[in-house]
Amino acid sequence: MQEDRYINKIIDAASPRNIYFYKMQHQTETYGRYKVLELLGEGAMGRVYLSEDPILGRQVAVKVISTDRNLDPIVLNEYLERFKVEAQACARLNHPSIVSIYDAGEEGGVPWIAFEYVSGERLDKLIARQRQLPFDRIAQIAGDIAAAMLHAHGMNIVHRDIKPANILIDDRSQVAKLCDFGVVKSPFTTITKDGTAVGSPGYMSPEQIDNLEVDARSDIFSFGIALYEMLTGTHPFLRDTVQATFFATINCSFTPVEKLREDTPEKLVRIVEKSLVADRNLRIINAEELCLMIAGCMDDEPRRTKLLRATADARRGIGARVKMVYAVALRGVRACWKKIQPFCGRVSAPAVKIYREKGFPFASDVFNRVYGAIKKRFTKSQITIGITAAISLIAVIVMIMLFVTVGEKSGDKNMLIRAAREKGYTVKSGKQLVDIGRGYVDKCDRHGADGVAGILAGSKNKTYVLYGRLFEAMTALCGGRYNDAAALFTEVGKLDGWENAVRREHPFFIHYLGNRMERELPESLTDLYARHLRMHDNQQMKAWTGDRHYWVRWNAVRILQRSGATVDLVPVLILDLDHAGSARTRIRAAERLGDTGDRRAIPALTAARDNRNHPASSTARRVLSEKFNVR
Repeated sequence: MQEDRYINKIIDAASPRNIYFYKMQHQTETYGRYKVLELLGEGAMGRVYLSEDPILGRQVAVKVISTDRNLDPIVLNEYLERFKVEAQACARLNHPSIVSIYDAGEEGGVPWIAFEYVSGERLDKLIARQRQLPFDRIAQIAGDIAAAMLHAHGMNIVHRDIKPANILIDDRSQVAKLCDFGVVKSPFTTITKDGTAVGSPGYMSPEQIDNLEVDARSDIFSFGIALYEMLTGTHPFLRDTVQATFFATINCSFTPVEKLREDTPEKLVRIVEKSLVADRNLRIINAEELCLMIAGCMDDEPRRTKLLRATADARRGIGARVKMVYAVALRGVRACWKKIQPFCGRVSAPAVKIYREKGFPFASDVFNRVYGAIKKRFTKSQITIGITAAISLIAVIVMIMLFVTVGEKSGDKNMLIRAAREKGYTVKSGKQLVDIGRGYVDKCDRHGADGVAGILAGSKNKTYVLYGRLFEAMTALCGGRYNDAAALFTEVGKLDGWENAVRREHPFFIHYLGNRMERELPESLTDLYARHLRMHDNQQMKAWTGDRHYWVRWNAVRILQRSGATVDLVPVLILDLDHAGSARTRIRAAERLGDTGDRRAIPALTAARDNRNHPASSTARRVLSEKFNVR
């Protein structure tokens, strides 16, 4: 009792700042009505406890705020006040992909917040354990977080610290939940102890690093980093030092996703590339556009429909639609100007040089006269209104053109669906019709594939026309009509975007060829694959060159060589020397290895020479002696 009275006297005599730190160091066992069970985690700015709500009988997570002792008292007071405002703002958020806040208060002057306890794994732990996540899982997690961002941004709340460590995966529902809306971290956007912007190094946007005003596009940049990590298992900007990391982030220098994971879907790559742009005016415009792009990557129809419905709810009203169209048009203008700006600079450089050296007195006189006449007739406010009206008129014209274009596309889509339904196909979009056609082609159903191809080829949409022609060519290939298929693929090659379309169908082409590789391929089929199907960089084709079966490897070599690719023949000839069934082939392989002059052949030739039962033993001895000077 005497000790307690002594401590109370010390506390009564201490400053409020010291009271705060004393109570943080001597934690109570309850916060409000919540009883602490165990410590879940601890950081520089606070602690998180697993606690129990005795009234409702459920577990909650209680986050308790703490700060550095060396923090200035004025900043500390402002921090505590802003923490309350932040808690109130977060309490407005109600979304299945955002960790819910239940309660907030103070315990002995120490602020705390009670929020939903998510029993599960953090995304950063999941990435560390699995490295590269499956694409369908990535799309599901990305969709959940994008929907959470859409909801938060709609409430004018910017997270400012989106990263895998702030994303929780619920064990039961597998829903990804966004947490930590500036609660444990300082809620300031520009005020910190050392004057730098708040955020996690490596996940800060360029504008955060430059200490500029932060808006929703900063969250989109951070989201792009998290998506890159899910796809590749590595961080795009992380370097040895914070300064180097910031430099890489500002310059957006990162290894392309395709180089780290070659089979990444093009749509996911595009989301990463459009998110990780240094100029925020050229990024994905908002979370609504982000949700639409992610929905296009989803194969899970219920989740895709749910995400599209959330996006549609967010853009209800003509104001939201006009704002979206205006933002898209403005981004297009900025992107166009960024591309032509260097050219304009080079073209105008001579004129600028002459102006600086000699000036243009005539032009200056004309400008001054015109501007003077305008100033006499109109006030500055009227001039400003006139300029604004002119810009607005141009924007309206651009939007009308966009609406007309969208209307034409919508009309073409309706015509396509109507034509499909007349043929007995119940589809809601052209994409579904393309998927049906691909299914027929996979089964080599010529009748069904030709029917779908005819509908697609009659569309005004260039992409659908391309797939219609492509399916016709693939059907001819299935039927063994290789010359007809080559002619059809030649027609496909005249259409825009054919290379990407053909590459997307590579799994079909490889599967078809794989069933025929163990015998010599007809010249027409070899020529078709080499000249029309872009096989020069296909990884499976390159892998076949190392197959032990003679015809598998030499069919692959012929296709790659005819397509213009360079093939390393030494490993292929070594396989001939070791495994070919024909003695003549083995002898010829030994001679060709000698002709290459490549010293990698010496071990295989030596083994053949030393094996007296090898049909190429004497040839190998002669080649080693004459070509490599090996006795």
